[in-house]
Amino acid sequence: MLGFAARCAVYIAVMHWKLPTRYLLIGFFLEGISGGYFVNTLLAFVYTVDLTAKGRLRGTFLVIVGNLSYLFYGVVNFATGYFIRAFGFLWPTVSSLIFKIVLVLLLLVFAKETVKTRGKWSDLKLGKSMRRVLKFYLKTDKYQNKYSRVKFILCIICFITLSQSLYGLWSIETLYHFNSPFCFDSIKRGRYVGIISIVQPIVSTIALKIFQLFLP
Repeated sequence: MLGFAARCAVYIAVMHWKLPTRYLLIGFFLEGISGGYFVNTLLAFVYTVDLTAKGRLRGTFLVIVGNLSYLFYGVVNFATGYFIRAFGFLWPTVSSLIFKIVLVLLLLVFAKETVKTRGKWSDLKLGKSMRRVLKFYLKTDKYQNKYSRVKFILCIICFITLSQSLYGLWSIETLYHFNSPFCFDSIKRGRYVGIISIVQPIVSTIALKIFQLFLP
């Protein structure tokens, strides 16, 4: 979330002082080193897993969390199209920065820790964290099933492949819509994203229920 806020701050600085567009890369860099969209999604899913019992209900809640993010994304994009038409790009970006700061404060104040055991500050060292991650993927101990580990790795590979392709598609798709033959303006683009973001959760929820019928 802080990475998003930093990127918005860079955008605001570039627009306000009319800086060269290459300075926008600083915002993308700050967002990237903080994890950006993927860390926010990961935290939402981890928090959901910690608060739900193992079973089909957990899968349903994970889908609901993902779908809610799409729904809010669609609603915000739908409204932002009109916001940009009325005030330009600066004030929508300022509003986005304010909302992100408020969200960070709300998380710090109201989001309770789901893990009761306290770790050590030394566990947060980069080298130790990287070794722990590599051990998780490459080494099996007595508490872990190697076949479950293989399935987990395959799922992670599928998720990364799909996420990277979709994440890279967003910017290209936006440019394509603003160019010929569509020539979208901000309102048409907002409507398009809003419709897609609302339809996708409905389809994914129906698909989840169908897939669950074939689970053992």
